[in-house]
Order: sequence, then C-alpha cells, then structure tokens
Amino acid sequence: MVPPSYARATASSTLRAGLNSSKAKKAVEVPKGTPKKLKRPSTLTIKDRQEIIYSADLHPIKPLNAKKPCPLATLPSELRTEIYTYVLDQASTIIHPQQFISPRKDRPPCYIWPRLLHICRAIRIEAAYTYYTSTPFTWTVRNLNFAPVIAWIDTLPREHRALLPRNRCMKLDIIPRISNHFAYPPSNYLIDAPIESHWKACERFGNLFAVSGDQHRKHFIIFCRLGAWWLWCDKYVNRNIQWTYLFCKDWAPNGLMKHYRRRSLLSFLEDHVSVLMAPCVRKAWIKNTGTAGMRKEASRMLEALDIWYMQIAKAPTDQVSSKWREKMGLIKGVVEKW
Repeated sequence: MVPPSYARATASSTLRAGLNSSKAKKAVEVPKGTPKKLKRPSTLTIKDRQEIIYSADLHPIKPLNAKKPCPLATLPSELRTEIYTYVLDQASTIIHPQQFISPRKDRPPCYIWPRLLHICRAIRIEAAYTYYTSTPFTWTVRNLNFAPVIAWIDTLPREHRALLPRNRCMKLDIIPRISNHFAYPPSNYLIDAPIESHWKACERFGNLFAVSGDQHRKHFIIFCRLGAWWLWCDKYVNRNIQWTYLFCKDWAPNGLMKHYRRRSLLSFLEDHVSVLMAPCVRKAWIKNTGTAGMRKEASRMLEALDIWYMQIAKAPTDQVSSKWREKMGLIKGVVEKW
C-alpha cells in the first residue's frame, strides 16, 4: 500500500539521512511488515486490580509503637468520624480563627488548627471532613476589610478548601461603620493603614494617587475592598461557598437601640455602600476586571443588607424607611448595569 503524501520523506530529508546514519541502518535492517515486540501480559486478576485501585487512596493508622495494639485503627471509619464530632466540639462557634503570631514579619500568616488534624495523615483526612463541613465559622469584618477572611481560606490545602461549600454555617458579621484607628491620624494614613498599603490593594481597580482629597480616597478604598471581595467570591474554587451576611448581630433588639440601629444602617448605606455609584469612584475605576462576577455577589450582599434592615424596622412606613428604599433602589440599579 502506498503511504500518503504527508508520510513520505522529502528530497532534503533523504539527502540528510545518509547510509551511515542510525535511522538509515534501522530502516535497512528491519524489514517491512515485521510485527512489534509485545510486552509481557500482566498476571494480575481483576480482583487484584480492584484492590490496588481501592487501596491507592487509603492511609492506614499506624501506632507509634508497633508492638502495642491501636484500638482506634480497628474501628470502622463511620465510628471514628462519630468520635471526631465530640473531640472537635462543633457546638461552639469559631469566631475569626486564631492566628499564630510569628516574630518575623516577612512570613505569611499561620493559623492555629485543631490538634486532631496534626496526629497522622489518615486521621487528618477523616477529621478534616467533619471539621470543615460542620463547624460554624464566623468572622467579624471591620471597615469592610475582607482580607483576613481571604487570607485564611487561601492558606487551606486544596482538599480542605473543597469541603467549605458543604458548610452552611459560614457567616460574616459586618460592622456597619468605618472607624479610624487614630483620632488624629499621622500624615499619609487613611482609615486603618498607610496610604502605600492602600495603593497596593487598589492597584487592580485604579491608581489611588490619581484621586484628589482624602475623602474621595476613602470612598475609592472602600469600593476596592468590596470589589476585591466580590471578585474573589467569583473565582471557580470559591464560587460555591455560601456566605451568610450579618450586620452587627450583637446589637440589642428593643428600645432606643432599635432606633439607633436603623439610623446607623441608613448612615452606613448612604455614606459607605453608596460609593458604588459615587462620581469619584466611577472616574478612578478602570473597568478591566470582571464586573459580571462582581454583580452576582454584590447583589447577594445588598439583598442581605436590605432583609436585615426590614427585620429591624418591621413596619417600614416612616421617613427613615422611605429614604432606605430610595437609596437601596438606586444602588441596586447601578449594580445590575455592571
């Protein structure tokens, strides 16, 4: 059978491959039609192959002293998982996972994990499922800075992060106000960090130094913090994590505090959340990021804020509630156009 044209040697390649080359000798020595040498067939049975595949991901519990028995290793994994639930104490809520303070500032943040996850690989794999899928996690978000939440989840191993979408107790308690760290802040210091740190955080959205005035810069910083959080939630590895947004859940529900909460939420909406439609932000924002991904999580957060206010107001018919509905409608309209 004549080989196709694309399989034939060209004139130049024929000249380069002389009679003394190894390819030419092999072509001369091996006649056409000689069958290839077959590999030795496997002696494994189907049952043996299934056992190898099944045991590939299994990590047995090995005792420290091989001469002593290990009762935990003899139990089935279902019973061991039940034991882990009592050891981990999932009834208590973990508020902002503790961070290990390192003497060196150049090291990345290191967090304190349960001791059960440090025993061995087999126990860590089994206990991690119980820990990351059932433990209530709550973060307190100050000044709309979600960077501590992002840093904690980004330090998790890939296998552990994949368990977080099954957890329905991931809560963010947002304090509805922006407070400065200093009553009289030093020069080049805004909100809670130097302006150089803010510039690095806002670099993906625009140039902070191009914004004139500290008040407009604060607006742009708040917008960049919200936008960075919404873009991070839109990543493929984080997209299925279900966040529950709270807004200072420890406030008293009755009396004058209730009226104060309504006023505080309205001020938070008008002064800080409304930066999404501020002219200074639109001017400084370079729209080179995925606004469609920001729109989804931003709508969820605004809807949670609206529901939180309605639960406090209960009878939204006064002037404060009318201002709330008007301002919230404008902000939602801007977000829907992204």
